[in-house]
Amino acid sequence: MGSDGCKPDSAKVYDQNTGTVKFNYNTFVPYGVWFGFNFFTIKTSCSSTSFTRDQISLAFGDAYGNQVYAKRIDDPSSRTFERCSTDTFQIYGPCMHGKICHLYLYRMGSDGWKPDSVKIYDRNTGTVKFNYNTFVPYGVWFGFNFCNSIDHNDNVNVSVA
Repeated sequence: MGSDGCKPDSAKVYDQNTGTVKFNYNTFVPYGVWFGFNFFTIKTSCSSTSFTRDQISLAFGDAYGNQVYAKRIDDPSSRTFERCSTDTFQIYGPCMHGKICHLYLYRMGSDGWKPDSVKIYDRNTGTVKFNYNTFVPYGVWFGFNFCNSIDHNDNVNVSVA
């Protein structure tokens, strides 16, 4: 890669459930920065409202300051976040260099929403699961930050107390 960066065509990712999936990048990547697709699933609790039209945002990252932010992951027309459902997302953003140790959800709207858990799949550091099982409050970033309290070599499986 030269000093101006690169523009990769695609990447192939193997998933044990779906097999090999090809993702098209076709985006300029600045020199010295590793970018890629970040995958995560959100399981909505079976005790949540039957569906939500609320706007849902998500942010997660590692202890080294790498962060992925998704302004809107909701889509009521596709039945996202229905009770007892699991929704899968991919976001293009910076690669994590350490174990993912913080995750926040943000909700705007009047329906309410209760996620059961969020799993983030990172090709470098493995899968991290954050257990919520509580309603996300209106208008505040709500979640976890364990960046100063975990051994980044350990598995992270956290929950709201």
